[in-house]
Amino acid sequence: MAARTKRIVHDENTRRKIRATQLINRLTDHVMDKVDMKATQVNAALGLLRKCLPDLAAVEWSGEVATRGVEEMTKDELREAIERITDAQKAAEGDEQKGRARELDKVH
Repeated sequence: MAARTKRIVHDENTRRKIRATQLINRLTDHVMDKVDMKATQVNAALGLLRKCLPDLAAVEWSGEVATRGVEEMTKDELREAIERITDAQKAAEGDEQKGRARELDKVH
């Protein structure tokens, strides 16, 4: 097999994700009895995962959410809401087109 002429270079974020995936795969294999790991290895892997991945702690909302139905809104409030949504969609489409233009610039 021929050697690669272009080496794949991963940025630090990609390397971190690969390492986290390897740890997760190893721990999963241990849980499924495919790999035998010592308790110290499991603890080390879990500690490294805590460093790599964000901790998904539960957040409790203690406030009150006030929502009004469309039926309760005035015509002016409805127009404003529609304008905000339309403006947000146009901005998102503009950002998407800029992204496509940047990709085309990179290619050409």
